[in-house]
Amino acid sequence: MVKKLRNKILAANWKMNLNRLEAFSLLQKISNMTIRENDKEIVFVPSVFLPMCEEVLTNSCVFYGAQNVYFEEKGAFTGELSITHISDFGARYALVGHSERRNIFGENSELLNKKLKGLLSHNITPVLCIGEPLKERENKTYEAFLYKQLKEAMVGICAEDAKKIIYAYEPIWAIGTGKTARPGDIKTTLEFIRNTLNYMYEGIKEEVYILYGGSVKKDNIDEIINTNHCDGVLVGGAALDFDSWNRIVNYEVK
Repeated sequence: MVKKLRNKILAANWKMNLNRLEAFSLLQKISNMTIRENDKEIVFVPSVFLPMCEEVLTNSCVFYGAQNVYFEEKGAFTGELSITHISDFGARYALVGHSERRNIFGENSELLNKKLKGLLSHNITPVLCIGEPLKERENKTYEAFLYKQLKEAMVGICAEDAKKIIYAYEPIWAIGTGKTARPGDIKTTLEFIRNTLNYMYEGIKEEVYILYGGSVKKDNIDEIINTNHCDGVLVGGAALDFDSWNRIVNYEVK
């Protein structure tokens, strides 16, 4: 069983929000935050803010990453961002497979698999997002749906590399809707994901980090992050307000 008081990862996904001045102000405040010893804080920003992150966060304890990358090193891929680009600006993390990338931009498992392999080969930590739509949850077919997402994304990835990936469970029906999965559902689903990874890569269940995301806010952070098998959170809108994010990062241990 995973220890309940395991060190946590607090990750913020700003999505396509904030202007330059707002971003700079928030980054400055974040850079001076206190955080529990051995916990990790990561901010995923729009790519245009990566130079600003390098300027403001380099000497802080806050890590930062890209919301999206392309797997090719360089070439005729107009509008895309390479792994080398984000690495050059000090980013050490990147989101892969967020539901908005899957559903709005049509990213499939084959593409996500290439992104994972590319990031791992450049020593950038991927945060692989998985999650089911409401229909799968209501039909009680969500476990098969999540297993398929994991299996297809992880093709050809060895156990040692699988340990380096951070996994984020974000039920689609709870993203930006104000709906949050119940603690019991979070526990059982995260446990299922952990056991599935252990089935795919025997013996890694104690070594992988699994986050929960989906309408996480300051009012429910304590309940969610103290749920067994929850190694941290991936936060959207609530991370755009400093007071809200500060409360989330400084959650209470129960």
